[in-house]
Amino acid sequence: MPTLVTNKCEICDSSFNVSYKKREQKTCSKECSYALRIRTRNTAHSPQEKICVRCSLVFLDTSKKKLVKRCETCVKSAGVQKRKEKGSYVRTEAQNSKLSQTLKEKYESGWNPNTDEHRTKLSILMKDRWASGNMSIMTSRTCQEKYDAPHWTKSQVGKEKLSSLSKGRVFTLTARQNMSSGHARSFLAGRKCYTRGKGGTRSDIGFYVRSRWEANFARICIYENWDFEYEPCSFDLGDCKFYIPDFIVNGVFYELKGYMNDKSKSKLDTFVSMYPNATLKIVGPKEYNELKIKYQQLITWEE
Repeated sequence: MPTLVTNKCEICDSSFNVSYKKREQKTCSKECSYALRIRTRNTAHSPQEKICVRCSLVFLDTSKKKLVKRCETCVKSAGVQKRKEKGSYVRTEAQNSKLSQTLKEKYESGWNPNTDEHRTKLSILMKDRWASGNMSIMTSRTCQEKYDAPHWTKSQVGKEKLSSLSKGRVFTLTARQNMSSGHARSFLAGRKCYTRGKGGTRSDIGFYVRSRWEANFARICIYENWDFEYEPCSFDLGDCKFYIPDFIVNGVFYELKGYMNDKSKSKLDTFVSMYPNATLKIVGPKEYNELKIKYQQLITWEE
C-alpha cells in the first residue's frame, strides 16, 4: 500500500489524499488545477532582470518559477519562424473559401471595422503604444533586424527605393507653388528647417532662431534698444521662389551669411533687383567679427 498524505486544496479548501510521491500537489481535481493555473497566470510576480540568450538584450522575467531564458519578442519571433517552416501561414483553397464565407457573413450581419467607434478604439490603442515608447522600440528593433539600420530609409535598400521613386519625377507648377508656400509658412511660424546652424529658443531673447549668429545679432538689437523683428515677412521672387530676410532693424533688412554659395547669391540678387526700394545689408564673416569685437564683452555671446 502506498503511503498517503492529506493536503488542502488551494482553490476549494477541501481536504484530499494523495500518494507520498505527489505530496506537492495543491489541488484536489482537474477543475481546481485549471483554476489555479489561471489564477497563477494573472498574478503579478516580482520581476527579475535577465539577459536574453537569443538577442542578448535585458528583459524582465515575471514568471513564477523564473525559468524563462528568452525575451517575449524572441519567443514570438521563434514561434513565427517555426510556423513559417511548417507552412502554417499557407492557406489551402478550402481555407480561403471558408475565410471568405466567414467575412461575408460578418459583413452581412452588420459588422464593419471602418466605423467611427472602431477607428476611435484603434486610435487610442496606437496613441498609448506610442506614448509608452513601445512602438518606437519595436519599430527600431524590427528595422535593425530586417534592414540593419535604425529606419528603413537609412538602409541601402531604402535609399535605392526612394531614389527610384524620385528620379525623373516632374512636379506641376501648382505642386511647386504649394510646396514653396508651405516652406515659407514654416519659416514664418518659427519651425526649424534643415540648416547647419544650431537652432533653438534662447531664454534671454525669448524666441526661436536658427543659428548662434542670429541669436547674437538679436542680443545686440535688444542691447541697443533697436526696433527690430526676426524674419518679418516673405518676398515672392517668382517661379515658386520666396525670400525671407533674417531681420528688419529700423526699416533696414539684414541677412546673416556665414557662407555664401551661388544659390544664395542668386536669390539675394533677385530680391535686390525686384524690390529696389528695400534696403538690404549682408552680415558676412568680416562684419560679424567686427560686431563680435564690439559686443562680446557687453552681452551673452555664443561662440
